Amino acid sequence: MVAASSRNLSYPARTNNTKHNLPTAERRRRVELTNEAFAALPAGTIDTLLKPENKAKLTKIFTCHVVAADAMASTVAKMIEDDGSEHDIKTVGGWVLKVKESMDKITLTDESGGVAHVTIANVKQSMGVIHVVDKVLLPKM
Repeated sequence: MVAASSRNLSYPARTNNTKHNLPTAERRRRVELTNEAFAALPAGTIDTLLKPENKAKLTKIFTCHVVAADAMASTVAKMIEDDGSEHDIKTVGGWVLKVKESMDKITLTDESGGVAHVTIANVKQSMGVIHVVDKVLLPKM
């Protein structure tokens, strides 16, 4: 697992039990969040989300960072190009991300206007591919 073996992704490793409860197909194409992305959340957010009574909220957040599509960066860039300047991608959590490319960087915008930048793309893992982003995108709850 990347989160367990990378200093930049060690904080997300605390949430691995929730991610591994996702169906296999939903774990294959996801966005991984950096320590800095989690640190930018309001104080206490992670501890609150890790409480057993908030498992559904945490699962919703993770499923809104997973897509059921070929999500290699080159494929996403082609989708953006084909659509003009941005492409809507539906997440397995039922949320829509607006994906844009600018100066060879991919950005994801959530339904609330939050923007994350892909900092590392195409990290191939045994379960599929992940892209590392610099912000936690929060679904409307």
